[in-house]
Amino acid sequence: MIVIGARYGGLGLGMMGGLGVAILSFLMGDLPSDPPVEVILMIAAVVTAAGTLQAAGGVDYLVGLAEKALRKHPPAITLVAPLVAYVFTLFAGTGHVAYAILPVIAEVSREAGVRPERPLSISVIASQQAITASPISAATVALHLLVSGAGITLGGLLAVCIPATLAGVRLLTAAQVSGDEAEPLGDAAWEALVEAVGPEDPFLMIFTSGTTGRPKGVRLPQRSIVHAIDAGNSSCGIGPDDLGVHFLPFAHVAGHDQFFLALALGHALLLVLRREDIERSFSFGPTYAFSVPLIYDRFRTAVETKVDSLSPALRRMARASLQAGVRVRVEGSRSLGDRMLPRVADRLVGGPLRQKLGGRMGALFCGAALAGGDAGPHAPGHSGSGRGRRSRQRRVNRNWDEVLKRQRTYSRPSA
Repeated sequence: MIVIGARYGGLGLGMMGGLGVAILSFLMGDLPSDPPVEVILMIAAVVTAAGTLQAAGGVDYLVGLAEKALRKHPPAITLVAPLVAYVFTLFAGTGHVAYAILPVIAEVSREAGVRPERPLSISVIASQQAITASPISAATVALHLLVSGAGITLGGLLAVCIPATLAGVRLLTAAQVSGDEAEPLGDAAWEALVEAVGPEDPFLMIFTSGTTGRPKGVRLPQRSIVHAIDAGNSSCGIGPDDLGVHFLPFAHVAGHDQFFLALALGHALLLVLRREDIERSFSFGPTYAFSVPLIYDRFRTAVETKVDSLSPALRRMARASLQAGVRVRVEGSRSLGDRMLPRVADRLVGGPLRQKLGGRMGALFCGAALAGGDAGPHAPGHSGSGRGRRSRQRRVNRNWDEVLKRQRTYSRPSA
């Protein structure tokens, strides 16, 4: 029943749990035991105390103390942060109070040049370990009820749990800190790794054609992703100051293209995990997005609807300007008239559409060609479908040595 309830989540999980208890009691004759009153009261006490601490400003005061402790030794943040999280939870009885110091840990880590995920991950683990050692946590109360029949007192239980959990946190911290001692790659070693990779070496094995037939494994070579990065950088001038919105699955090759484009060029990438969050993600003002033909077609329909709503004279001017944009972006036209006309379309159509997409959208890439109709870009400032993208990619498909040389300038990972 729990497995079924987990598929519904939230209230459904609780209802399925209750249904399971009803089946055990009424159909299988398994009488329920006495409710764990002591544990329930302890949970209520901890929640009430934590709420009172928050309402009285105590959490803010403790966070201030924690920030002072963390900022005294910023380079040792990986050692100090887990201890602070442990102490917070040990005396509060709930791991929720440790959430308040996570932003402080992340900020101090960035300022100290330490990768934030290291102190953050150990601090979360330390907080959970402290729950089993806290004298006022529900977990400790439940454990004491189990072992009290053997004559083990609460003090004896804590005498084992506190040192054991502290030792575990210390070992995790030591393991993370030892990883920081790795020597960074020298220039010669880095160049040797780069030179060892050839253009036809495998980069990714992806399964495709799942929407039209049986999925087939396709081996993508290294040059494919390098050319995709080069095409994105060359066609629209995407650079370190851009913000991409990423909502394609990684089963889609364009999802990989965009991810590695951001990684290579060093700009921020907004990862959208849920379909219902896609529209809200544009409120962050992304400068480009990778899409699929269906979404691109919706944008094209919106543009055509806007053009059709204009007066006849403006409609003819807008369509001529959009066609000029196609010639510039897809066909590479350098005509002065073709380069000036898209500004008109941008004023009439592109500007209002861009405002709906956060105000900064400069390019919309499509990961494949449309099934039918004109696949060229229709909105100024928006690169069109995969057909247009592939034509650009052919133009930037220089020999491997030149592409690899420029690829080295995009980014170099640190140790």
